[in-house]
Amino acid sequence: FRANVFSLLSTALLVYIGIVLIFTGFLMLIGQASPGCFKIGGDKYQDFHDAFSLSWTTLSTVGFGYVSPENVHVCSIIHLLCCVESFVGVIYGSLCVAMFFGKVKRIQSKAHILFSDPIVVKYGVGLVDFDRNNVQRTSNLYLFPRFFATRTPCPVMEFRVTNRLSRLRDGEIIDATINCVVVKDNILMEQNASRNAEWLYASGYRPHLQSNFEVSSTRFFLSVNTQSSEHPLFKGVWTVKHVLDRHSPLLSHEAHLRIEANNGYWPGEYNNFRAVKESIDFEQIIVAFHGISNISATQVYAQKVYDFTDINVGYDFANTLYPSEHGVRVDLSLLSDIIEQAGGGGEPLRLK
Repeated sequence: FRANVFSLLSTALLVYIGIVLIFTGFLMLIGQASPGCFKIGGDKYQDFHDAFSLSWTTLSTVGFGYVSPENVHVCSIIHLLCCVESFVGVIYGSLCVAMFFGKVKRIQSKAHILFSDPIVVKYGVGLVDFDRNNVQRTSNLYLFPRFFATRTPCPVMEFRVTNRLSRLRDGEIIDATINCVVVKDNILMEQNASRNAEWLYASGYRPHLQSNFEVSSTRFFLSVNTQSSEHPLFKGVWTVKHVLDRHSPLLSHEAHLRIEANNGYWPGEYNNFRAVKESIDFEQIIVAFHGISNISATQVYAQKVYDFTDINVGYDFANTLYPSEHGVRVDLSLLSDIIEQAGGGGEPLRLK
């Protein structure tokens, strides 16, 4: 089902020809032993062409043409062979139709959306909403370090999704939902096993243990709570956010302890891109999207897997919306473009 339509049809045709040739070989053996069992316009069996014509007409069940089996008692074997071949043809034809419509259904159920390649994490002054061009408001940033030393808000992780059919009529996706699951390895360390397990179960998370031989290779699948995980009518750009607070499964155990000791606020000494990135601990984030297409009225889905290397700390997404004569449009080419967060503090980027 993952092959393209051309490969699927080409493979089906080659298999069909192969089945025809197999039965052609059996018919040739019968023709050489009993040439009179072939009825060819009054003539008897002559060569490969006669056996091949009888084989493909029987397998395709289109009916006998100028070549058909002779209806005599001694030719029962050829009638039995044609009966078996027609049965194989019906089964194979049904299988091909099922595979083709399954492929069409898979294509139809794929959501026409795009995920951003990076994940951005805003922290500190980057969480303050202010105008970059407003000099007076920007000057107030000198007051922020004193406040953030004790009451720093927790960082916010973001990725975004856009609808590729946003410019089309009825291109919306109805009742869209995004579910995020984080994959973590070796979360139960030997020194802090009981405290980690107590925190996990108190937070309502239930791990899925893989049946590996070593306990150290245990993998955990934890649900990630996101803000605005549902969208009633998704058409443009959708930004999904997750707060890295005391309940976040994306943080390390040490980060959770420091947040709890700071009354739920982000520790002031962690208010830099290095400390923020070191506090994040996961292997992969699996994002599942599903909804109902307004065009086809069918369930559509999509999936994206983010790795730890996709995180960019101290950055924000660039604006993808622009005005046009037809209203506000989405520039899909800017979906994964990022800029340094307001107030600076972005980590150095490694350009590929």
